[in-house]
Amino acid sequence: MLKKYSIDVIVPAFNAKNTIEKCLNSLLNQKYENLRVIIIDDGSTDNTNSIASEICKKSNGKVLKLKTAKKFIDY
Repeated sequence: MLKKYSIDVIVPAFNAKNTIEKCLNSLLNQKYENLRVIIIDDGSTDNTNSIASEICKKSNGKVLKLKTAKKFIDY
């Protein structure tokens, strides 16, 4: 019996309004069924978050979006 593996693809994004839609659509058009896309929006100031949100709504749970606040860490 063949095992079906689950694949998670993490897409980091920052001010990616010109490329995020094409990137996510390309991933969603893959034939592999057990694929989940996780978008990490690192505090974009353009339309990246709203574009990603619309694609999430249409993806039937295959795309998840996390928005983080841009913070700098001093070591």
